[in-house]
Amino acid sequence: MAFVAVLAWLVTHLHNLVQVRLQLEALLAEKSRLAQENANLTRENQSLMQLVEYHQLTSQDLDDSYEDVMQGMRLDFSSPLGKISDDEEGEYDDGVPVTPAEVPSSPEE
Repeated sequence: MAFVAVLAWLVTHLHNLVQVRLQLEALLAEKSRLAQENANLTRENQSLMQLVEYHQLTSQDLDDSYEDVMQGMRLDFSSPLGKISDDEEGEYDDGVPVTPAEVPSSPEE
């Protein structure tokens, strides 16, 4: 009878060891999957950070160049042109003659 009891004890412990081994294998597979996902997310994060940095640099360059252009233009809006009077075609209200732009003629003319 002692032999049967020892054999039952061994079977029970062997079954427990198999269960522990299966749990460890599942945990190792999950750890591997998480490590791979973490590596992918790290690469994606680095790419997004580089994209943000590039956008900030190009936005700053555009802002700076826009400021340079606007300062270099020295636009004067203090004396706008007069309007063309209705009664004197080809002259502004201030008497300065207007030269119409040449319009290319069509081939049919």
